[in-house]
Amino acid sequence: MANWECFRTTFQIYTGANVSRTLRTDGGFDHGIASRTHAFQLDTFRFERETGVYMPLLRVLQHIRSYECVDSRDKVFASLGIAVNVTEADILPDYSKSVGAIYISVARFLLSSSNGHELDFLGHVEWPAEDSQSSYFMHKAVPSWVPDWRANYCPFAFQKFTKTDEPLATNLYNASGNLAIDARVDCLSLHACGLTLDTIIEVLPICEEIFPTCVPLIKQSWRPSDPEGSYAPTGESLDQAFNRTLLADRGNANLHIDSELRRGFAVDWTLVFGDTSTMSYKDEKKRYWMLLDLSRIITGRRFFWTRSGFMDWSCRRQG
Repeated sequence: MANWECFRTTFQIYTGANVSRTLRTDGGFDHGIASRTHAFQLDTFRFERETGVYMPLLRVLQHIRSYECVDSRDKVFASLGIAVNVTEADILPDYSKSVGAIYISVARFLLSSSNGHELDFLGHVEWPAEDSQSSYFMHKAVPSWVPDWRANYCPFAFQKFTKTDEPLATNLYNASGNLAIDARVDCLSLHACGLTLDTIIEVLPICEEIFPTCVPLIKQSWRPSDPEGSYAPTGESLDQAFNRTLLADRGNANLHIDSELRRGFAVDWTLVFGDTSTMSYKDEKKRYWMLLDLSRIITGRRFFWTRSGFMDWSCRRQG
């Protein structure tokens, strides 16, 4: 019988051999990437547990979200024995409670116990906008600010840190600095205080297709009408700023490890639509991760402009 190491080695060989098939020559997306991603997630989850990686509850739930279970409450209850930051005093398995009550208790726990990460769970909320064609519809069992872990579709939350297994790792995004979070739950409502820094004046059509099917939307609706114009916030061209924003200004620093991220990445369209048969292995790997990151970031999100001239992304499928 083959052990897990055999599976891991076989999967790594398979992935390396099929990197060039991520984007087919006819412009279609290789849907095999989805199955490879699920296998990669499972292997990553096992490897992190084996090597003692810091696994808080939110990270465990993120790992297992795409998998099935008979009782939806078990997605939380099964995670309790794996997560390092939760005890029986925090959340106790109780099958007399409804799915909604359990998921709300998770959000309450994360809000009260995650030092520096209190509102990170909001990045995992999936709530379709009114004009969304998404096949997933909420069962209304949880408030709009609570992640519904029954949704097998996994929204990709922007990671705040360069190494997710190190609580004190360098921040990727830190606009709020060291300001304390002012948020509380009152009955079924989340109350959070913040600062008004800018005003959104234009929200563009939502992207619901996997890359590269959405390329026409990117080029026709999102791309600045004057790509050579100056982007006031940074002084670069609008096209340069646009290509960075498409990747959320972040990418894989290590082409072999998904969690090693850094700032300053931009979409390389020449590489995206280049001839993979003539690419070096390094360029193929770079292209693979760029496509994967791009698909994670843009799918289900809206692109918007602010009054001060900034461009950015909305939350997942929000109206």
